[in-house]
Amino acid sequence: LLGTLVHRLVRRFGLDSTADVDAAAMDLLEPGEIVDIPESATVCAQAAHAFRALCSMADVRDLYHGGTALHEVPFTLRLDGRIVRGTIDCLVVKDDAIVVLEFKTGRERPEHAFQVDLYGKAMQAVHPGRRVDLRVIYLGDAIN
Repeated sequence: LLGTLVHRLVRRFGLDSTADVDAAAMDLLEPGEIVDIPESATVCAQAAHAFRALCSMADVRDLYHGGTALHEVPFTLRLDGRIVRGTIDCLVVKDDAIVVLEFKTGRERPEHAFQVDLYGKAMQAVHPGRRVDLRVIYLGDAIN
C-alpha cells in the first residue's frame, strides 16, 4: 500500500514539493484499503514523507520535468514467444528520448533490474530507433 500511495501522489501532484500531500494521502486511499489496513494513518504519513523525499531529488525532478510525464502506462510485449503485460510507473517523453522512471519504496533487489529492462524493451518495441533511458529510484532510505 505504501508504494501504491506514493504512485498515486506522484500521479496527482507531479513532483510539486509544495503540494499538501499529508491531507491528500488519506483521500487517495480506497474504502477497502482504509478498512483492511488498521495502520492506514501511519502508511499515509510514510507515503507523504516518501513523496517529499522524491521531490527533493534534483536529478529526478529534472528528469520528470524534462518532458511530458505519463503515469501508470500499461504495455503488452511479445518476448521469447510469450506475451508479457505490465504497467510502467512513469514515462517521460522528451524530444530526444523516452525515460522510464520506476519508483521503489523498498531497497534494491536483483529483480528490479530485470523489471526495468523489460520496460525498456517494451518501449523500444513501441518506439524503434528512439533512445530509451531507464531509471529506478529507491526511496527505502528516505522512508526509514
